[in-house]
Amino acid sequence: MNPNQARAIAAAVSRIRPDWIETSLNSLLWDGLPSSRRDLPARDVMLALVWLAYDPDTDKPGRLKLEGPWWHLAEMAAKTAPAPVHVITQWCDRHGRPYLHECRYCRDGQPPSTRGVPPSPEHKAAIRAAIDQAQDRNTRKDHP
Repeated sequence: MNPNQARAIAAAVSRIRPDWIETSLNSLLWDGLPSSRRDLPARDVMLALVWLAYDPDTDKPGRLKLEGPWWHLAEMAAKTAPAPVHVITQWCDRHGRPYLHECRYCRDGQPPSTRGVPPSPEHKAAIRAAIDQAQDRNTRKDHP
């Protein structure tokens, strides 16, 4: 999810739950979530937050930081329809993480993580091929 997507999600959810302030939602989405959640497709984060907005047991959006069925809903959606292709377009070799426009960790001056290993050149090629194939498929759908 990128900052523009976070702002759009915050705006939409604040209309569902007017008691949840848009700027607070945006802060939660961009600064309050662990990086593993921020790196999810915007669609998955939106589904989880909308679940919470309609949940009668949820009075504060901060519950999004916790594990719960709202994240499994996003996982189920990912199994039925892939996330939009544009979500991941680059791979940061320094941090071993995907990104859309710029690596958030490079931008913030964070040192490389000692955990995890970046994908091999073969795996990167397979990822790129899958992205290209999905883009071709989306182009064909848009232009019959």
